[in-house]
Amino acid sequence: MKQELKAYARSLGLAAVGVSSAEPFWRERQLLLSRQQSGFSPPLSEDEIERRCTPERSLPGARSILAAALSYFTDRGGGEELQLARPPEGVRGGRIARYARGRDYHAELRERLEHLASFLREVFPGARYAIQVDTGPLLDRAVAVRAGLGWYGKNGLVIVPGEGSWVALGEIVTDAPLEPDAPVQDSCGNCRRCLEACPTGALEAPYTVDTKRCVARLSQTRGYIPQEFRVAMGNRLFGCDACQEVCPHNCPREDPDVDLAWVIELGRTPFREAFGESAAAWRGRATMQRNALVALANVTCAEVPFPGRPPVEAEQLLASGLQDDRPVIRGHAAWALGRTGGWNARIALRARLAAEGDPGVQGEIRQAVRKLAREEEGTLGEELGGGTG
Repeated sequence: MKQELKAYARSLGLAAVGVSSAEPFWRERQLLLSRQQSGFSPPLSEDEIERRCTPERSLPGARSILAAALSYFTDRGGGEELQLARPPEGVRGGRIARYARGRDYHAELRERLEHLASFLREVFPGARYAIQVDTGPLLDRAVAVRAGLGWYGKNGLVIVPGEGSWVALGEIVTDAPLEPDAPVQDSCGNCRRCLEACPTGALEAPYTVDTKRCVARLSQTRGYIPQEFRVAMGNRLFGCDACQEVCPHNCPREDPDVDLAWVIELGRTPFREAFGESAAAWRGRATMQRNALVALANVTCAEVPFPGRPPVEAEQLLASGLQDDRPVIRGHAAWALGRTGGWNARIALRARLAAEGDPGVQGEIRQAVRKLAREEEGTLGEELGGGTG
C-alpha cells in the first residue's frame, strides 16, 4: 500500500515522498530550546514548541506522517515562471530567490497533497488526515529527514538526493498505519561551501543559522533593515540563495535579474499583477521596493563586470523615493543616496530634511548627510595634499 501511495505521489509531480512515524520529535525539541537560549532563533512559548514537535497536536490519534518534497525548478513541477521586467542589456538588476519566481509553492504543494490524501483514503477507508505546508506548526525539515527524504545540509536545509535543496516541503499527518522509511545518510562530508558563501555570516557553524543575520529573513522583515546588513544584501530583492547556489548537490542554473527601476516605480495594481501568485507577494509592495532601493545603491557602487544604471539615473530614482508617502521608503532612499553620493544627492537630502516629520526618516537623512560631508572633506583633503611638492 505504501508503494502504491509513493507511485501515485510521483504521478502528481512530487519529487520525493517518504513515511515517518508520528512519535514526538524529542531531539528537535531540545535543539529549539537550546538555540532559543543562544539567541539563534526567535522566542517561542512552551506551547508553540510542543505543537511544533508533537504530531498528535496536529491530529489526535496520529500514527504516521507522509512527507513530500516538490521541486521548485520551474520546469520540474514548480509551475510557470513569473513574467518580470528585465533590466536593459549590460545593466545589473535585482535577484529574487528561486522558490519565489513561480506560483506560490504553498498552493502548488497543497494541491498535490490534497490529491494524495484523497488517494490515501481510498487505500485506507475512513483514514483521517491533516495537511501542512510550511505554515503549519510541525517542523517540516525534521519530518522530511525522519521520513528519509534527505539529510540536513550544513546550511540547515534538507538535501534530497537527485534534487538538492531546491524543494518545498510539506506533510500529511494521518492515523493510517504506514511502515516508516529508513533515514538517508548525510553526504556533506567536509564541504563548507555554504558556510563560506553566506554574505552576513549567519551560518556561524555547521547546522547553526542565526536567523537575525540571515538575508533571506531580513529581506522579508517589515520595517527598517539594520544598517549593518544593507551592503551585504547586495542586489537581493527577496530571499537569498547564496548558500544553495554553491552546494555541489544542487543543479546550477542562472536566473535572470529583475529591473530595479521597474520595481521601484511599480504601482499597487501592477505589483499585484506581477507578483500576486508568487511567494514574493506576501510581504507586500513596500518591502519589495525598500529592498530595491538598497539593491540599486549597492549595484551602483559595486565594482562588478555588469554595473548598475549610470550614477545620475540611479540618483534620480533614489531621490524620487524621498517623496514617497511611506516612511520606510523615504528612510531607505535616504540611506541609498548617502551610499551613492553626488551633489544632487546632497541637495535632495537637505531639502527633504527640512520638510520631514518622521523621526526615523530624519535619523536616516542626518546620517546620510554626515556621511557625504565626511567623504567630501576626505576628497578635498586628498586634493589639497596630493601635489608633487
